[in-house]
Amino acid sequence: MLPRSTGIFPFVGRQTELAQLRDLHSQRKHVLILGPAGVGKSTLIEQLRQPLSLLIAARPAHLGEICAALEPQLGLEPAGLRLLQRKQRLREAVTAAGKTVVFDGVSWTSPKVSAFLESVIERVPVWICARSEHPWDIGHFWPFLVRFQRMEAHAFHPSETQALVESA
Repeated sequence: MLPRSTGIFPFVGRQTELAQLRDLHSQRKHVLILGPAGVGKSTLIEQLRQPLSLLIAARPAHLGEICAALEPQLGLEPAGLRLLQRKQRLREAVTAAGKTVVFDGVSWTSPKVSAFLESVIERVPVWICARSEHPWDIGHFWPFLVRFQRMEAHAFHPSETQALVESA
């Protein structure tokens, strides 16, 4: 089965990366997906969202954003709860679901966000999509990256670019 397109262009190439991510998912590994802006990290994740039943939080800079992104995917309503209550309920729901949680577009993490991410990696597999693994880019979560399998997303090779142009 060919992957479907998630944007205005068809999805081409990246079969090696897709296979690698499927394999790491089946092993319930934590994954750090690295690559420069625009290389296709988010598109890779979107290709696997439904078949692997991933929970995705895009641009998780603050706990409120993480809650707002993941609550609907888990059937939770904010219903006037304070952020601390939402965070605790979300952590319980993520644990009960047992699904891989993807934090897409991670950049500088505050101590609070880092502590929440750490609590999630203790419970379920987590994938982090980031441009860099350096402490000055990833923030307070940096020390936890030793628990992650590293995968790099590279720019297209000329043959992949040609396939994209031909299929568009």
